[in-house]
Amino acid sequence: MLLTLPALLIDASNLNLRFNPDAAECLTWKDDSETLLGDLGAFGAKSGRTVSAIFDGGAYHGEYAGEVFEAPDAGVRILFTPKGASADDAMIELASSMCADDAAAAAFSAGDACDYLETERGLVQLTLKKSPAGRAKRKAVEQTLASAGLRRLGQISTLLAYTDGQRTRSVGTARGLMRFGNEGAIEFKPIGFPGCALVTSDVHLRRRCGDIGAASLSENQLKTWLDAEAEADGLADDDDDAGGDEGAVIENEN
Repeated sequence: MLLTLPALLIDASNLNLRFNPDAAECLTWKDDSETLLGDLGAFGAKSGRTVSAIFDGGAYHGEYAGEVFEAPDAGVRILFTPKGASADDAMIELASSMCADDAAAAAFSAGDACDYLETERGLVQLTLKKSPAGRAKRKAVEQTLASAGLRRLGQISTLLAYTDGQRTRSVGTARGLMRFGNEGAIEFKPIGFPGCALVTSDVHLRRRCGDIGAASLSENQLKTWLDAEAEADGLADDDDDAGGDEGAVIENEN
């Protein structure tokens, strides 16, 4: 599974990430949490894929426009586009190069989406194509759509099934959407194992990702994923420690 994790492109300006080249933790969430850089590095180390955060060249008054910073200990690249260049276009160009060999996926039914999420490792892209028919229980309908990240027409969201926790949540969400999907209100499209995933809250950028076969994730999806990976690593470390001297003997033999 780890070999099929996507490369990550992070829309740093859109997510209001903080950058300080002089700090050990040079890239942080907007609340100054000190876990982002290390968690991204751990993700990249597991997948063997690139992790890049892209800022608009105009950020920080253009001080870093056109520059690329490497965080070698974390394995993360931090890029600023040249002045006047579109960060969105730069991210789509990068994503396209990483997804060049990905076949375009055809939409399938809501039931097939549930089956896919239950049996496969990968992801399914959702697009709200039209408002569900009928006004009955409108509030419940809107809550169900919002739980899937679909709050307005044309919005794209993603259901992940790389980990068991993601699979459980995604299957539950897909089942809740089945009635609307079968009416044609929601398009379900299997993405499988895309070359990259772009993390952004920009609706138009997420739509462009879908057009080139790249995945798009929300900030909350990335945070949840990184937290789950960190927790899994902690459990694995505990298991290693529990091995005691026996584990040390095996390591010395190698």
